[in-house]
This record gives sequence, C-alpha cells and structure tokens, in this order.
Amino acid sequence: MNDRSLPDIVVPNGEKNLKQLDTDKVQVDVYKFSETLEDYLYLLGLPHENVFVEVHERKKIVFNMGFVVKGLPEHLKEKVCYISKFVASCSVGLFDAAVSYLWNETIANLREKVVNLDLDYFYDNVIQDSQKRSKFKTADDIVNLSDDMLIEGCKKTGVISEIGYKFLVHIKDIRNSLSAAHPTNHTQISGLQLMGWLETCINEVLTKEPSPHLLSVKKLLENLQRGLIDEKDAKLIITDIQKYPLNEVNSLLKGIFGMYTDPTKSQQVRNNIALLASDLWILCDETTKYEIGRKYGSFSVNGESDRKQLSKQFLEITGGLGYLTENHKVIEIQDTLEALLAAHQGANNFYTEEPHARTLLKYVPINHSIPKSISYQYVRTLVICRLGNLYGVSYVSKPYYDKMITNFYDIEIKNFLKLTDDDYVTAILRAEVRANRFRKIADCLHGKTENEVLKKALDKIIESSTNELHIGRTYINIKGLIESWENHNA
Repeated sequence: MNDRSLPDIVVPNGEKNLKQLDTDKVQVDVYKFSETLEDYLYLLGLPHENVFVEVHERKKIVFNMGFVVKGLPEHLKEKVCYISKFVASCSVGLFDAAVSYLWNETIANLREKVVNLDLDYFYDNVIQDSQKRSKFKTADDIVNLSDDMLIEGCKKTGVISEIGYKFLVHIKDIRNSLSAAHPTNHTQISGLQLMGWLETCINEVLTKEPSPHLLSVKKLLENLQRGLIDEKDAKLIITDIQKYPLNEVNSLLKGIFGMYTDPTKSQQVRNNIALLASDLWILCDETTKYEIGRKYGSFSVNGESDRKQLSKQFLEITGGLGYLTENHKVIEIQDTLEALLAAHQGANNFYTEEPHARTLLKYVPINHSIPKSISYQYVRTLVICRLGNLYGVSYVSKPYYDKMITNFYDIEIKNFLKLTDDDYVTAILRAEVRANRFRKIADCLHGKTENEVLKKALDKIIESSTNELHIGRTYINIKGLIESWENHNA
C-alpha cells in the first residue's frame, strides 16, 4: 500500500474496503477506459475529440473523492443516488453532466426536508397567487414547484442558510450555462472546482439541519391548531420569536396569515392567532406587510369572498389596513412582474421575456410613479432582468428595461440601493459581467436625482469592486445613507 491510498471508508456487508484500492491503479484504469471509449466513438464515426475532460483533471477527483464523501453520514449515503451518478460522470470525464446530477441531488434533498415541515406554512410563503396556491395541498404537489421557488422558499423559512442559498444560485447559474440551450466547453470546469462544489453541497445542504427556530415554528403551528393559548402564553411566544432572524419572522407572519384566512380552520384557531398577530406584525418588515395587503386584493379579484373577509379581519387586528393595495391595477402589475421574472429564469429567456416587459411598460402610470406597495418588487425585477445572464441581456426586452429604469424616481433609486442587501442579487453579482452592468445602472441613476444623499450612495456602488458587491460590503457602506434618506422622507 503506498501513501496515496484513499482514506478509510467503512463499506457495509463485508464488501471490499476502499482503502484497499490504490488511487494510482484507479487513475490508470480511468485512463485506459477513456482511451477505449474514445476509440469506440471513433469507430462509430462520431465526434471523439474534446468530448471528455482531460484525464489529469479526473485524477484530482479520484484522489480527493474519498475525503469529501466521508462527510456524508451513513444513513444519507444509502440514499444519494445522484451523488453516485456525479462520481461516475466525473470519472468518465463528463463534468457538465456531473453538475446536473449535483443539482438534482440538492433539489431532491430540499424537497424531502420541506415535506417533513408544515407544508401549508411552506406553500403560503412561496406561492403568492391564491388561485395557484389552491393547487398545492399535499407532499406530491411539491414536484410542481419550480426549482427557483423551492430554494427561495427554503431560504425564507430557514431550511437553508444564506450561504447555502447563494451556493445553490451559483450552481444553478453554472448548470444553466452548460445546458443544451447555451452550449459551451465543459472542460473549463476543473476537477478541484467540482470537488469544492460537492463539498459545499454536502456541508451546506445535504447534511445541514434547518434553522433551530424552524422546529419551534412547526411546534407553534401545531399548538395553534390543536390547543388553546392565553395572553400569558402569547407573551412568552412573542419573546421567543424576537430572537428569530427577520426573514423567519416574516415567514411566520405569512404562515399564520394563511392559516387565519383558511375557511376550513376553526374559530378557536383564529382566536389563538389573534393573540399573536399584532405583536408579530410589528416585528416584520414593510415588504412583508405590503405582501399581506396585496393578498386581500388577490382574494377580491379571484372572487374568494370568505378569504377576503378573513384577510380584512386579520388586517384590522394587526392595524394593517393601511397596507391594502391602492387599486386592482397593483395586482395586475405584480402578476406581470412575477411572470417576467419566471420567464427570465426559465428556458429561452431572451425571447420569452419580451411580451411581459412590453406589458409591464403599459401598466406603468404616465407620471412613472409606481405604487409604494410594489416599488421594491418592481425595481428588483427590472434590475435582475436588466443584469441578464452570463450570455447577455434579452436584446428585444432591453429597450423596455432601460426606459423604465431611466424613469426611476427617488423612491425607486432608494430601492435600487437596497438591492445591495438582497441575497439573490448579491449572489448573481458574483459574475463580473453582471457587476459591471449593475455599476452602469448606478451611474445612469446618478444623473436622475438631485438628492445628494442618494448620489453619494450611488457613487459608492460605482466605486465598489465586484467582490464588495457580492459579499455585501457595499451595503454596509451605504446602509447609513439609505436610512438617512428614509428618515428624512418618512
């Protein structure tokens, strides 16, 4: 046994222990197999050059794989079939396929974790449209949820951490860039990169336990539906919730709102929720409150009279009637924004974005003043689409984006600044090409405002490095300026 043998990995049922397998021998076998496979493709008259990643890159994986998979507990090793396919693809030299298998394993793992939670709570946080929400009831329905909505919901509810979320956004970016829709050279991926991604997947997704607060939330939701709580219980519960991260507090508010407005729930359940709702409302951010307000309008438009009445009761209890939508056009704008973002994140986005972008421009008021309730969502969606992907920006949609962004008022510029604290936006700003586009938008907006505080904050974005934008350092630098503007314009 030489000193390059694989680490000791326990194999059940008395099978051959991997430490008996010399990595040099495996690497030789991989090389021989690669030659045989290339010869076979040649005999078939098919392309055989540059089909597989170079053997020396695969050797890095063979040598390091044992150390990485050792981080998987035994009960998970029995279930991670896509990781086996990942290993096989790496050995053959199909690194693009390996990335897809890694993505599939993470999605399968997240679905399993979500199913073990309160499904209504998760669906209420992920699906805003009430008609769409009615189609998601059981664990079987989760396969109909898009990958983007799944990982977004997992971040909101604490199933994954911010690090895990940013990792998934990055891997999805890589997977999409290697798809048939965007052909590229998969040999640009190195063996060590793949190993790093696998290790992050294991540490931040597969073996990562949900937020400890999430278990408390699950128990709380069960108690609200099964038991009777009094004011003393409510105070203790709120004291505990005050320790939660803001995104989990926001998710809890949306969860109990969904429960309160469910006509099948008993009045006792609603009485229990009423004891918590006002204090929980105070702990949440403005965006979440406006989302709740828009729900009322959605129930109205969809003819869900019972839910509409119950949502009004909830807003009366919390003092949130001021967050009702200004008119039903707001709902139409929101639906268009959601459709636009879905098109941007889907296949053939360069062409599917345009109809939604054109429709959105029609809904924008003549004075370009966007209702406050959807201002942030409006800015966020436009900027994400304008940042494009690694291949560019939808050229047929770009004129619409530029026209709407150019007409941002100060409140939209303020919300643009707040994107430097948005997990999704900062995750995609990891790419230099997107960071450059983001800085160009900031430069454009600099000439659209007379406010010196906003100008100073935009200057800091323009001067920020790509890494500063990605890791959130830019937001730390401008946070005080944003708060100063908000306090002055409150």
